[in-house]
Amino acid sequence: SSGINAEWPLRPGIMDKSKHTAVKFCGIEKASKAINDPFFSSFEECGEETFEITLKKKSIKHDLPIQLGFFVYQYAKMRMLSFYYDVVDRFVDRQDYCVLEMDTDSLYLAVSGMDLDSVVKPEMTQEWEEAKKEWFPRIDSKSNATYDLRTPGLFKMEWEGDGFVGLAAKTYYCFHNNSPDKDKHSAKGINRHFRLSKEDYLKVLNKDPKQELQVNKGFIVKGQSMYTYELTKKGLDHLYVKRKVLDNGISTTYLDI
Repeated sequence: SSGINAEWPLRPGIMDKSKHTAVKFCGIEKASKAINDPFFSSFEECGEETFEITLKKKSIKHDLPIQLGFFVYQYAKMRMLSFYYDVVDRFVDRQDYCVLEMDTDSLYLAVSGMDLDSVVKPEMTQEWEEAKKEWFPRIDSKSNATYDLRTPGLFKMEWEGDGFVGLAAKTYYCFHNNSPDKDKHSAKGINRHFRLSKEDYLKVLNKDPKQELQVNKGFIVKGQSMYTYELTKKGLDHLYVKRKVLDNGISTTYLDI
């Protein structure tokens, strides 16, 4: 399997400023008055007669170019869909590839050959060579390869190996049979210091009931104080709601709802 990444260097955040709040710390007297404020949202006791008060803002200035961020993400999705339907599904027979995971700007694909070139339909080889110029970086010279490396919309090789275990969006393990140091994994919602292995992902994929709970640890700053926190959660989960999981517990299909 291999991972192909379409780099989009301009990725502005689409921020909802209407959810912004104002936070202040005060004593019990001012906290009592703040509770009756029409903009009051919540409060939390931080210490002896010290409170953290959260207030909704009286006025919000919407000055972010959200239309720019919106169209960047939508065009990225459109480019990804175009790559799948106009390139992969057109030049490669469906029995020779399998889509493993797709995000806004990346696609993990398993092929039956050594690379994508080796599984292109024989009668479309010449046309494929022309199409590659539009979708992949040039490799005819070092200068062209360097230039195309940062060209938006072109698909670059992000990772390649021997296998892929996908549990959910942004939760997967890519592995090499002979070079485990080149393995790559992602686990959304789990601290990076956890050493997850291929076996951990396979246990969840096979619905092993002996799943261990994991504890996320970190620091949080409130006012002028710093606190540590611990959050116990089920790290890897076999539940997947974006597609229908078939009876074998591995393959998926579209939601017929």
